[in-house]
Amino acid sequence: GAPMTKSKVPCGHLEEFDEIEELFPDPESSNFVVNLKGHGCLIMARDKEFFDTVQLVSRPFPEP
Repeated sequence: GAPMTKSKVPCGHLEEFDEIEELFPDPESSNFVVNLKGHGCLIMARDKEFFDTVQLVSRPFPEP
């Protein structure tokens, strides 16, 4: 149920950051998950307990 970036961008490119920032524009966000199209996911957590709430689900490969 986590939001997903719009396009496949090579890992680490600045465009990837821009897409993630669009999904979470609040710099004060401390716990969030975002799916990176073509990569996997990015989990950012300030609280260790947040990881217990995240359910990882496989996605089709290759992604459309």
